[in-house]
Amino acid sequence: DGLEPLKRRPLPTVQDAVQKRKPVLTNENLTVPLMLRDQPIGAIGLQYDKKNRSWTQEEITFIQSIGEQFALAAETLRLLDETQQWAARERLVAEITTKLRASHDPQAILQTAAEELRIALSAKRVQALVKPVPEESKPETPDPQRGET
Repeated sequence: DGLEPLKRRPLPTVQDAVQKRKPVLTNENLTVPLMLRDQPIGAIGLQYDKKNRSWTQEEITFIQSIGEQFALAAETLRLLDETQQWAARERLVAEITTKLRASHDPQAILQTAAEELRIALSAKRVQALVKPVPEESKPETPDPQRGET
């Protein structure tokens, strides 16, 4: 059988093992928490048909070791996925920045930015508004008649 799909009811000892952060043994179940940096991230539960099964310390230690390796592998995959997402975002930012720098027209830059955001985020519409610069904030235009350049 192997792994059970998540839609099935978990073993009754799973929640207990996660809360207690230690193995839970019953007559037919052995459940060990999956720990990552001293935090429970899940549990591995084994169930046998045989009643009154006794678990050896060797079996418990073995399952705990498997759980530790599983938790590390899961964390490695999570970090890899996070890194790949970050790299994809950075590539997209670089591509958009290159397109924005290709123009010196503020309106074209704004339109390009809005369109690139719409595409990148699969949005139906993007709207960007820029508040006009007040006249007193604009740099003075040099007056050639006064000898300014």
